[in-house]
Amino acid sequence: MRNSILFLIICSFLFVTESSAQVGKDQTLFVETQYNQDGTLTLSWEKDEAFDGIYYIYENRAKFKQDYKYIANVTKDANEWTDPTYINGQIKEYKVEKKNASNQIVSYDFITAGTDVNRYGFSGNILILVDDTHFQNLTTELDILVNDLKGENWEVTVQPVSRDMTPPQIKELIKVTNESSKFMLTTLYLIGHVPVPYSGHFSTTGAAYPPDGHTEGSGNHTGAWPADLYYGDLDGVWTDATVTYEASAQERNNNRPGDGKFDQTRLISNVELEIGRVDFYDMPAFADDELTLLKNYLNRAHLWKTGQLESIDRGLIDDNFKGYIIGNTGYKAMGALIGTDSLFEDRDYMTSLREGKYILSFGMGGGSYSSCGGVGTTADFAAENINAIFTGIAGSYFGDWDTKNNLLRAALASGALSSFWGGIPNWYLHPMSVGESIGYCARYSMNASYASFNSSQQLIHVALMGDPTLRFRPIAPSGELRLTNSVDGILLEWDKVNKDIDGYNLYRINNETLESVKINDEILTETSYLDLGCPTGQYYYQLRTTKKVMTASANYYALGVGSASEPIDYITSVAYNSNDGFGIAPNPSSGHFRLQLPKDIVSVDKLVIQDLTGRNVLELDGNFTTQSTINTGLPMGTYMLLANTNKVQFVEKIQVIR
Repeated sequence: MRNSILFLIICSFLFVTESSAQVGKDQTLFVETQYNQDGTLTLSWEKDEAFDGIYYIYENRAKFKQDYKYIANVTKDANEWTDPTYINGQIKEYKVEKKNASNQIVSYDFITAGTDVNRYGFSGNILILVDDTHFQNLTTELDILVNDLKGENWEVTVQPVSRDMTPPQIKELIKVTNESSKFMLTTLYLIGHVPVPYSGHFSTTGAAYPPDGHTEGSGNHTGAWPADLYYGDLDGVWTDATVTYEASAQERNNNRPGDGKFDQTRLISNVELEIGRVDFYDMPAFADDELTLLKNYLNRAHLWKTGQLESIDRGLIDDNFKGYIIGNTGYKAMGALIGTDSLFEDRDYMTSLREGKYILSFGMGGGSYSSCGGVGTTADFAAENINAIFTGIAGSYFGDWDTKNNLLRAALASGALSSFWGGIPNWYLHPMSVGESIGYCARYSMNASYASFNSSQQLIHVALMGDPTLRFRPIAPSGELRLTNSVDGILLEWDKVNKDIDGYNLYRINNETLESVKINDEILTETSYLDLGCPTGQYYYQLRTTKKVMTASANYYALGVGSASEPIDYITSVAYNSNDGFGIAPNPSSGHFRLQLPKDIVSVDKLVIQDLTGRNVLELDGNFTTQSTINTGLPMGTYMLLANTNKVQFVEKIQVIR
């Protein structure tokens, strides 16, 4: 990369020059949050006595993209600003820009803030496409994955796909799934060598320079690059008709009309899906084969989601490109998620991740498809596992990840759970501070319009390697949920979780509409709950652990992987406005009852008796009128009598005694 400096289009709006010691760090403002007793929120930053300019504050009111609106400014003498509109429990996203007297940006930061934030129960609708080469051999791992996702209240569809399918065929499958689902598709998870879309005209004469700057005569990393985000753009029109480019160093990057590679180099419209890929095709540097690497990854991801894979709340940045803004992504993520006190800059990437655990790590340096200068090589990753969770690596070539022994994919194979080309363009991880997933951040980064190194924002190459549903603060899962259908409501019971949690939340989910309602107002600390408010219908319940967790800029109530009950039918007693009313007598009795109907109800044609689990134990058909005698023949116990008319259903509790 150092040989291609003449071809780099460094972001012109930035004031700090290449001669600065650490551009990525210098251009990070490191905004901190403080939640005040009066309910307001204060943003603060380190005071700069030599600064002569203004701090500008903006608020982003959009999701999955940047739509910042100016809201305030403070003078050079101030190093904080209080938002008087903040309300406890809210999530707010801010950008703060430090501009000098010439109106040039000296440094800036993005931050997502919130205190006592309650995470919503429903996570989204995910489609998992699995390379059918390995589908049958991954049955156990996929079952665990689906169980985890359903425990996080995802709507889940799993579909095997052939490597021989074309990207447009895959895209059509995605669209059909989206249109046929009860909820709009939110997330796409690609497992195995699912067909890789290519798109673009990266060239000195094309729509954009190659993101890593290697133009014609300087490596020719030109033409079309892998473009997984094609699958996530559900309404854009992608064409394969106009670009003719044949000067790439590798034939796979050449792009011709009708060859299956698309013309688009920049986004046509915003990406609608969160996308992640786990793909170990053509990784011979590793002793394990492709299937084993997939199994190992899926097992590690399960351990992370269920709070069984430990990490340490610290971050590592190994920046061998200090003269460029590329390291900016890492510094901003560290500031928002773990704080600068837990950031280590003087440690080698590969050595540190082998010897210790880091939840965040970033490495930058000159690269090849299988190496990053000063950081490591694919052979290094293959030699020994690393203890990384979320890692960003940036350098030449390997951001084009569909290559043999590719470095980004090697990081996943070696132990990382998420890997991305961090810094080309900027990646935005700050939403994870309030519980958003890495897939959310990937989609946000794909759509982000804020200027990046080499004008690489909103180009088609941005991709996440890893499970897109992973979050920053997983907690222990819940145990089995048991229920009893009683006359007073539905009794829910479970075993205590002997882990570090605050308690439990319960959700009632309509089995038809999948509408989810949290039924407890306060966090439950006991191991049972009686749901008195269940309306008539078919429902299942979900139990989830919860814990208030902290990040450097926010705090929220995380939810663990939950357990669900089987669906049950529940019928609420109906009050009928009549002077005579509905009833039976005597009650209790030995099993013989006399029926009483309202005056305007002549007869009922069916009687059903259920036990307290909702199981039908007796069904009687006939013409039952007032004073009809019913001989149930039931053993001792408590039951529910259901009488149906064409107007209403009556429900009465009955007791049989001897």
